[in-house]
Amino acid sequence: MNAAQSLRVLMIAPTPFFADRGCHVRILEEVRILTRLGHEVLVATYHHGRDVPGVRTVRTLSIPWYRKLAPGPSGHKLYVDLLLVAKSLEAAATFRPDIVHAHLHEGVFVGQFVRARTGAPWSPTSRAASPARWPITRAAGSRSGSPGSCSVPPSRG
Repeated sequence: MNAAQSLRVLMIAPTPFFADRGCHVRILEEVRILTRLGHEVLVATYHHGRDVPGVRTVRTLSIPWYRKLAPGPSGHKLYVDLLLVAKSLEAAATFRPDIVHAHLHEGVFVGQFVRARTGAPWSPTSRAASPARWPITRAAGSRSGSPGSCSVPPSRG
C-alpha cells in the first residue's frame, strides 16, 4: 500500500482501554489489522487501562478516584466522557484524521463532536455487529464510494 492509499484513523474507545475483555480485544484487533494494512491509527480513550506496545494511544486527564475496569454503568462516566470529548478534539486537531471510528454508544456521542469539528467521515460501530458488517473494515479496504459510505447503522443483534 502506498502513502496515497493510507488512512489516518482516529479510533474513539470510551472505555479503560486496554483491559482483558470483550470490546477491548475487538478494538485491539481492529487496530492491529488496520496497522497491518498500512493505516495509521490513534486510539483516544479513558485515562486508565493498560498501554499496549505498538498501539498509539492518547488518554483523558487522569481522575484518581475513578479506576473502574469492569464493564457496566457508573455515574463517573458522565464527566469522563466529557473529558474524552475534549481529548478527542485535541487529538483530531493535531492528528487530522481521514476517518473517525467510534466504538460503543458513548463513542457515538463523542464522535459527533469530532465529526462536526473536522468534517471527517465517521464510522460508528455497535459492539454486537458481526465482523462482516464492521464499517471500518470496509472503509479501510477501499477509498471508493462517498465519504459517508463507510458508515452503517448499528447491528440489530
